[in-house]
Amino acid sequence: MGTLWLVGMMGAGKTTVGWLVADRVGRPFVDLDDDVVAAAGSSIPDIFAMQGETAFRALEHAALMERAGSEAVVACGGGVVIDERNVARMRAEGVVVWLDAPAEVLRGRVGDGEGRP
Repeated sequence: MGTLWLVGMMGAGKTTVGWLVADRVGRPFVDLDDDVVAAAGSSIPDIFAMQGETAFRALEHAALMERAGSEAVVACGGGVVIDERNVARMRAEGVVVWLDAPAEVLRGRVGDGEGRP
């Protein structure tokens, strides 16, 4: 199967579903945002504030490229699909699953968005 990529809006449940699926299929779970934070040595809001979205997206792309082809379940950041290179790589290296939820549910999960870029 290759990599199982979970994509969707912020608050769609990618991390929660990712852990559940990884446990069920016996694969490692990866949150791509954790890879970005580890590579940058700072939080995502700090990356956005100090370096900007372009720098964040470059880090995100690099993290995705490192995980491509792995036998992991990977929860991607909500904006990962903005970069067509990411979408092409995810499709080539595994299965992409879009998690969706109604706007009211997303709003309830994310709240006012504090601490999120």
